[in-house]
Amino acid sequence: YDAVISHAFTGGLFAYEAFIRFGVPYYASWHGSDVHTHPHRVPVILEDTVRIMESAVCNFFVSKALMRQASNITMNARKQVLYNGVSEDFVRFSPEERAAVRHSYGLVKGEKVVAYAGTLSKVKNVGVLPEIFKEVARLYDGPVKFWIAGDGKLRSALEASASSIRFLGDVKPEDMPAVMNCIDVFVLPSLNEGLGMVCAEALRCGANAVGSAVGGIAEVIGDDNVVPLGEGFAKAMAEKIVRMLTSEVSQKLPADIDWNRTASLELSELLGE
Repeated sequence: YDAVISHAFTGGLFAYEAFIRFGVPYYASWHGSDVHTHPHRVPVILEDTVRIMESAVCNFFVSKALMRQASNITMNARKQVLYNGVSEDFVRFSPEERAAVRHSYGLVKGEKVVAYAGTLSKVKNVGVLPEIFKEVARLYDGPVKFWIAGDGKLRSALEASASSIRFLGDVKPEDMPAVMNCIDVFVLPSLNEGLGMVCAEALRCGANAVGSAVGGIAEVIGDDNVVPLGEGFAKAMAEKIVRMLTSEVSQKLPADIDWNRTASLELSELLGE
């Protein structure tokens, strides 16, 4: 090969070995925990990550925030932000299509949906969702449903703590656009997040989105729609959600989050332009 584009740590390690043995240049892409978590927990992973980054022609990061975090690993590497794009399957349905899919999920006219979708893990901070949802129910004067789509180690604990939440379980990728078209406000309370592509998918389907002020989430949904972690987090999240349920809040997907732009930037880097 003339060049290799590697994906995350494991792919980067293979690309690095090929470079050392055969001189094949490579470009390394980084996506989240491979930068903000794993290198700081395991010394050997940190050492290998430094080698991978410093030997790459260029390192691609899914957000500005992740690229900044990579500076804690090494300053001696070429870095570039390369946003992911959103699948064209994620679009706002027509009013008729949206009404039909909402009906298929048992929703009635006027009901609002506040939801989370993703892995039910500690890093996603899903344990705070019942508290957020409870506060929304207290503050919002109207019918509202709470959904969680996804699975993981924390599902049993979540189910035991909140009977008012509907658990959709693992949703097939091809069904996610329909789920997103049912949602009015999407919630992402992560402790760490490379970018937060699920927020971009929600916005493309016409939902609003709120999230924690970590990683690249604000780069997707805007600084006004994120909340710092810490005391009062759940209450502040709920207040932003209720504001979105009761008034129109404009959230447009940033122009940089586009596959055509991403491909163009990547090609320019590969060609050395």
